[in-house]
Amino acid sequence: MYAAEARKFIEKLISMQKKIEEKGYRRIDQASVQQSRNVLKKQLDFYPYKTDEQMRGFFIRNQEHIRTLIPAETHPAFTKLMNEFITLKNQ
Repeated sequence: MYAAEARKFIEKLISMQKKIEEKGYRRIDQASVQQSRNVLKKQLDFYPYKTDEQMRGFFIRNQEHIRTLIPAETHPAFTKLMNEFITLKNQ
């Protein structure tokens, strides 16, 4: 089910960026990362996005915020996360 997969992916990115920041790692665009994390978390906490159609709309509208949360290319999970992002974006 697309809605559950996409929600899980976005929540994973939010959590990952929070942990990366807690460890003291900073990106040049750290303010943008924090803003994207906050925007996505607030929307996911407030709106259920239970259907696939609702989640697709959310994903499309917020794809720039979601992409911002994917760690840098030097991160070991970058390729896997980017592939997952592309797959969800194209579904």
